[in-house]
Amino acid sequence: MVYSLGFLLCFSLLSIRSTKAVTPSSGCSNPPSNGLGSTLKPGEYENFQRKVPNTQQRTHRLHLPVNYGFYNVLSPVLLYFHGHTGNHNECGETCSKNAVENGFVTVSMTGYGPKGWNSWKHGGSAYFDDRSPDPTGSSVCNENKLGICFLYEDSGCGNKCNTDENSNCWWTTCYDSVEQVMAILDEVEQNLCVDLDQIWAAGCSNGGMFTFELARDSRSASRLKGIVPIVGLPHYGYSEGPLVDSVKMIGMWGRNDGVVPPISNTNNPDKTLDEDGLFYYTSSNKVMSDWTAKKGCTGNGQDPIDPEEDWSISSYKKLSCTQGCSETNDPIVGCVFDGGHECYWNLIWKPVFKYMRHGSSDNDVNCVNKKTFRYDNKEKKTCKWIDKTKTRRQKLCKIKSVVDNCPSVCYVCCANDKTFKFELDSGKEKTCSWLNKKYRIKKYCPKGQIKTQCPENCGICKKSFY
Repeated sequence: MVYSLGFLLCFSLLSIRSTKAVTPSSGCSNPPSNGLGSTLKPGEYENFQRKVPNTQQRTHRLHLPVNYGFYNVLSPVLLYFHGHTGNHNECGETCSKNAVENGFVTVSMTGYGPKGWNSWKHGGSAYFDDRSPDPTGSSVCNENKLGICFLYEDSGCGNKCNTDENSNCWWTTCYDSVEQVMAILDEVEQNLCVDLDQIWAAGCSNGGMFTFELARDSRSASRLKGIVPIVGLPHYGYSEGPLVDSVKMIGMWGRNDGVVPPISNTNNPDKTLDEDGLFYYTSSNKVMSDWTAKKGCTGNGQDPIDPEEDWSISSYKKLSCTQGCSETNDPIVGCVFDGGHECYWNLIWKPVFKYMRHGSSDNDVNCVNKKTFRYDNKEKKTCKWIDKTKTRRQKLCKIKSVVDNCPSVCYVCCANDKTFKFELDSGKEKTCSWLNKKYRIKKYCPKGQIKTQCPENCGICKKSFY
C-alpha cells in the first residue's frame, strides 16, 4: 500500500479535530514492501501462517476494511478468537462482512492444540506458573469428572497432565496464548496503518473467556481499547477485572446457555455450573461488579442503559443489558439475550460494533456532499458520478478533495453526533438516538439541521463502508 503525503499529514489533523486519542502505528509511515497485507487491496483478505518458537504453526486470516488507506482514515483493529475446537474460519461474516464494512482491520486467529481441538489458555483452563491452583482455593471443575488434558500433551502440557494435581480440570492448551497474540499484534502494527488506541479483542465461548485473560495480562492489557466476550465468562475464582482501568468491555451472554450459564444455578449467586455438571463459571452479574470495582467506579454494574446512548440495544426486545461506570464517558456494558450458546446473531453484533465505533475519529467529517466540484485541477465532476462504480470510489476516494466534497460517497462519515440535541416543535430537545424510529425519521429528517447532525439516521450516509 502506497500512501500519499496528504494521507500521512491527516494524522496531525485528526489529533486536532477529534476528541478521541489517535495514535498511528509504525506501519502508517514506513510499511514494509512485502510484509503482512502488502498485496491486499481495501476489502480483500489473506490467510497467513505463523509460529512462535517452540510452539505450533498456525493459520490466521487478515481482512482489510473497505476504506483502508483512504484519506482521513486510521483503521481500528479487531482481534477475533474462535470457540473451543474452532479455527480462523469460525468468525464467518462477522469478520468478512460486518467488521470489514465497519472499518476494522481484522485478524481472525487460530489457537493451539491437536487437529480439531484448537484452544486458548485462560485462568483455570490449564497450567499457569503463577496461578495454579485456583486462587480461590476451590476447583474450577467437578473433581469427579475427568478432564481432557491428555489431548494437549503435545500442545504445551506434556507430563504436567500426569503430575499436576489440578490437571483433571484442564481442557485447553498449556502454551502461552497471550504470547501468540502479542506476536501477531506486533506484526499488524509494524506492517499496517492502524490506530494504536483502538485495538479490540473479541471472542466466542473459549475465545470470549480468553479476552478476559488479555485484559488482565500485563503484556496485553495496556494495548487494548476493550474486549468483547460472547457467551464466554471467566472460570469461577478468576474474575479479576481489567489490569488497566481504561479497558472497556461489552459482553453478550445467552440466558438459556447451558455451556456457559451467565445466571447462577448454584447456591452461590456468583457461581454457575454448566449443564454437564463439569465446569464452574462466574456469573455475568459478578463479572460486571468486578469490572466496575476494578475500574474505580461506583455501583455494581447494574445501572440501566442510558436511553440517550444505547448502541441500538433498545431495538432488540430479546436483549437485556446493564452498564457500569455510568458516571464516566466510557461505560462497560453487559447484556443477556434470549438464546443459548450462540455467537453470530445480528442482535449481538450490531450493538457491539456501534459500541466499539462510538466516537471514532474517522467519522469526524461533515456528511453533506457537494453537487459539483473539481479535484486535482481536473474537470468538474459530481459526487453521483463518483458513486456510480466501485472502481471509481476505490480510486478517487483516496484523494483528499474528493473525500472532503463527497464524504458519504466515500463512506467515511456514518457516525452521528451523539451529543447533538435538536429542538422539536414542542420546544423540547432530543438526541439522534431518540430520532431512530421510522415515523420520527420521516417527520424530522427533512429539517436541515437535524439532517446534517444525525446523518446515519436520516440516510445521508449509508450505514457501512462500501
